[in-house]
Amino acid sequence: MTTKKTHQEIVSFPMAIAGFVTFAVGIVFGATLQPNVVRLRYTPPSITIAAPAQQAGIVDVRDESIKSQVESAMTMLGALQAKVQTGSLTLEQAKRIGADQLRAMRYGADGYFFADTVDGVNVVLPGSPEIEGTNRIGAEIGGIEYVRTIIETGRSGGGYTDYVYPRLGQSSPSPKRAYSMEFAPFGWVVGTGYYK
Repeated sequence: MTTKKTHQEIVSFPMAIAGFVTFAVGIVFGATLQPNVVRLRYTPPSITIAAPAQQAGIVDVRDESIKSQVESAMTMLGALQAKVQTGSLTLEQAKRIGADQLRAMRYGADGYFFADTVDGVNVVLPGSPEIEGTNRIGAEIGGIEYVRTIIETGRSGGGYTDYVYPRLGQSSPSPKRAYSMEFAPFGWVVGTGYYK
């Protein structure tokens, strides 16, 4: 025995589903229900400004970012070292290419890399080519031998150094934090940082 559904029954089933969906949307979004009308009230998320206690989390994100950038630079230098080991490049060729690539590498709005030998001779410092090739192991700003500290930190397995350094194009120093790591095959310590 077959039952024929009336037009009223066929139309009312989808209307029942639509009513349920409207009800569910109303619960989730705080809608105002009226027959055949759904008005959604959207409350935008609140914006909070980090209090000093919360700024540690912001610093952690920037710290992780600069560490990751240095690790990427290490990977690039490692690829060059692999070519030295296979005889495709001499060590001096690899160092020259590595310095050129570090000098050209950028990230974010103003991120760049620097490199010094473990003895303090600058290899790469974008924006200050006159410093490249000079020994700056004893360079001091604000009573801190920042290059020596960056090198020591990098040679101890990698880490962070807080110091002051002028922003590009400025002469007065600003607070800065760097992450540095040694690339032993070249005898370099490579780093990058951000201004606080």
